[in-house]
Amino acid sequence: MKANLTQWIIYGALMTGWMTGIGGCSTTELNPPAPPPAEPPPYVLVPHPAGTDLGDLRGMMLSPETPSQESLKTCDADFMKLRLLTVSEEERRQGARELVKRNPVEYHWCYYGKLLELEGILKSSSAIDERQKKTIEAYQFLVPVARGFLSEFHDSRYLRFAMAHYKRISEWVFFRRLELTPAATSELVQVANPFGLWRDPAPQTTILEKYGIIKPMGDAMAGAEVKNIFPPTAAEPEVILDRKPAGIDAPVIPATPPVPTDPVTETVPANFQATETAPQQ
Repeated sequence: MKANLTQWIIYGALMTGWMTGIGGCSTTELNPPAPPPAEPPPYVLVPHPAGTDLGDLRGMMLSPETPSQESLKTCDADFMKLRLLTVSEEERRQGARELVKRNPVEYHWCYYGKLLELEGILKSSSAIDERQKKTIEAYQFLVPVARGFLSEFHDSRYLRFAMAHYKRISEWVFFRRLELTPAATSELVQVANPFGLWRDPAPQTTILEKYGIIKPMGDAMAGAEVKNIFPPTAAEPEVILDRKPAGIDAPVIPATPPVPTDPVTETVPANFQATETAPQQ
């Protein structure tokens, strides 16, 4: 009995030392992860329609916090200019991607603003040709922009909305019922929320600079004019290098200070002591 008790005491002591040594012998230091930014980028704060119906779009675009429709009338001017300058669809897609990357918030509102503008045109126009023409023109802008958001920010909400909207209006604008192909369905299987995949929108543009839509940084700096913010005044004539300005005599600095004289007798005062020190410059 006594031997068993001794064995249990020794076993307990060994187990205690082993358990306490687990936490004390580890020397691995774990660096804490970098803290998240204080505020998220402006792009991830913009609202989206709750659904794909016209009421969802109106509910978002007609709220007081959104830009007015009047201010969005020419928001697609840069892309339309690019369409006139090149016939390459690849360059048009790349240009739209660069525009989205440079100003994601601006093109977010422009995208939904053009959708709402198209809805207004379709409601007010009774001509079939006019409806079809305006729909094609609008989607020539909407689709590249939606694909730009998908490429740059992994955000498929714009492309989803465009497809759902086009599918809905095609029945009474083009008199055709559309269904998504397997390829289009697989393309939409993307992350729909860009909060964790947001990337720096600092652009490395090529197409926009190529067609003069934006100026290259080097050309913009080279054309900058450097102005003198302190121009010479009339009281301070400008001196060019070592040349003396015309009509101005250079002052002669004497080696020793002049001796003051009495203005009446022109004699040196008796209490004056001349010094040999040079004047301070």
